[in-house]
Amino acid sequence: MRRIALAAGIVAALAGCWYEVRLPLGAVACEADSDCGEDGLICRLGRCGCSDPAKGGFDCTTTCPAGRTGLDCNACLDPRFGGDYCSTCIAPHFEADCETCERGYRRDGAACVDIDECATDNGGCLHGATCSNTAGGRTCGCTGDWSGAVCGCPKGMIGLEGGSFVRGDGADEQSVVLSPFCIDPTEVRASAFAGAGEGATPATGMNWAQAKDFCAGVGKRLPTEAEWEFAARGADGRLFPWGDDAPTCERAAFGACGVDSPATVGSFASGASPEGVQDLAGNVWEWVADCFAPYGADGERNPRADAADCTHRSVRGGGYSSPGASLRSGDRSKLAETNGREDLGFRCAMDVVP
Repeated sequence: MRRIALAAGIVAALAGCWYEVRLPLGAVACEADSDCGEDGLICRLGRCGCSDPAKGGFDCTTTCPAGRTGLDCNACLDPRFGGDYCSTCIAPHFEADCETCERGYRRDGAACVDIDECATDNGGCLHGATCSNTAGGRTCGCTGDWSGAVCGCPKGMIGLEGGSFVRGDGADEQSVVLSPFCIDPTEVRASAFAGAGEGATPATGMNWAQAKDFCAGVGKRLPTEAEWEFAARGADGRLFPWGDDAPTCERAAFGACGVDSPATVGSFASGASPEGVQDLAGNVWEWVADCFAPYGADGERNPRADAADCTHRSVRGGGYSSPGASLRSGDRSKLAETNGREDLGFRCAMDVVP
């Protein structure tokens, strides 16, 4: 009989006399209400207790004071409160004895202290992000001179996570994997390149070596062809930096717009990528680091085509006189690396600083 083992009591013999012995509520483990017998008992969180939460005592006949429940009425109906009157706990403490800590906290003596989530693996914060503990959790952020969606990029550059994507257009496609990297939000301005023009128009007319040397001189490098395309195309495979809609003169400067010189950098905000990289389509073609060559096998990591006898380099993005098709993120062309034209510029990139 279950009553032998439950709060309803057991019958035992002592010195030849029979009498009833009561077990405290909560002393009997259970999996279902049927394990708790009768007398108003139900299974609560693995222990037998009163079906009426306002009742207590050994036999569920004691009416507990307002807000309390359980054996000897020593628990609070609302677990957010505690103490003698179920009103004295201060977050992040809770439960009747004010000794249980909310999620994100742990016990330290009599206190609830914030769990140090940053202590292990930098709290899961990646690519130079700083982990900071907050009340009940943690945040990842950039500090000092670093910025971007990927920390570890200097202020003024945009950090991209990289990852797997398919590059190319048509028959020449390749699945590649990129590490995180930083890229300039616009082409290098003419004012930053001595003798290359004035103001905020793109620096144009440089050959490949001049563009490479400029980037190296400011602690950067030319983007690889795969990095450039990832900035324009993204992991979602956009046809154009802004999405799949056809080019318009509000998004880019190209042949249909009837212009005969480059526009100021950053003039086409609606043509930017979701990450904020501008001028990847139209205005001026852009040098990249790679030799122009067929793509390799799928699965290549951080690909870059180069050779000692390389004479032609890839150029990307189309220019102000190009047809709309040349603005596609996967489109590519080539030029002799000694070439320099008015519709040809460049931007810089760099590795994420660990």
